[in-house]
Amino acid sequence: MSQIITLLSKEINGEASTEEKIKLKEWIEESEENKTFYFSFMYFLNQKNEASEEEKGQVWEKVFMEIENTNQPSKVEEKRRKVDNKVWILKNWRSFAASTAIFFLFGLSIYFFVGDISFGTKKEGLAISNSPAMVEKSITAGKKLNFTLPDGSVIKLNGQSTLSFKENFQEGLLREVYLEGEAFFYVAKNAKKPFVIHTSYSEVKVLGTSFNVNAFPENKKVKVSVSTGKVLVKKKSSEMVDDSLTLVRGEVAVLRPDEKVVEKGVFNPDLSSWKDGVLVFEDASFKEIIKCLERWYGVEFIINSEVNEKGGYNSRFENQNLMNVLESIKYSLKFEYEIKENKVIIN
Repeated sequence: MSQIITLLSKEINGEASTEEKIKLKEWIEESEENKTFYFSFMYFLNQKNEASEEEKGQVWEKVFMEIENTNQPSKVEEKRRKVDNKVWILKNWRSFAASTAIFFLFGLSIYFFVGDISFGTKKEGLAISNSPAMVEKSITAGKKLNFTLPDGSVIKLNGQSTLSFKENFQEGLLREVYLEGEAFFYVAKNAKKPFVIHTSYSEVKVLGTSFNVNAFPENKKVKVSVSTGKVLVKKKSSEMVDDSLTLVRGEVAVLRPDEKVVEKGVFNPDLSSWKDGVLVFEDASFKEIIKCLERWYGVEFIINSEVNEKGGYNSRFENQNLMNVLESIKYSLKFEYEIKENKVIIN
């Protein structure tokens, strides 16, 4: 931990070398806890500059109280001696945080993993998306979002999806984004800075290409399909280069958290045509159909009767309204429905 503290201190001061930045990045990606702590640390550091003197004092009183409740009294006393002038700390917050990173991080670890400090209003939890160091793009069900990243890459975000990236997106060794949901990527070429998409189960690495990533949490799998170029896919839990899989144009990979083997095959280009307003079902279960329609049209389904499925459902709808789609599915799966405002009731 002492090495990480040193690396963080150097990064705050702008003194970290390229090798040290890589080591810090590797530590951040070791676990979700490390990642959350790092971004929360940066948020905390910036947030405190905007807090009042009284609020800052409350933070330190909370930190001191939590430290005193730990089982390391000798370390507590040592660290408290380093803070013999609390007023100076409050007036010189950033320089203090940089020069005394060990104490600061010790207090922060209590803040994030033990404490419950809030400013002005009660916070249920500190999310990465609230941090000034991160930018979050999200879209609700029934809508889609197109936007361009700082490097010129174009992203098409499907309904109920979120993409996050750092404000200093282009300054690191990698261009990294974090996806929950589904997105189509047109990645701008940059051989010196690979583009990496992090999902719950996988990492997708490219230099410049176009491809689709489907990573909705409820699916319990990640599907990557390539339209042009080449991508490298690996399971998030794997650190072995041999476990990575290369995909080229027209190929698809499916990654599941409970399976070691990554499925690879030829994909149907229609599966990424959602970006063009085309709704496609390929061997879909009734449950998958419902979730897809909820995201696509922004409605809620209420299931009052069981639907008998005979194999997977296959169909293609181009710019069709909800009623037309339901009429077609109803004919195949034999069910009745009614629409009340934004609810679809299956009888």
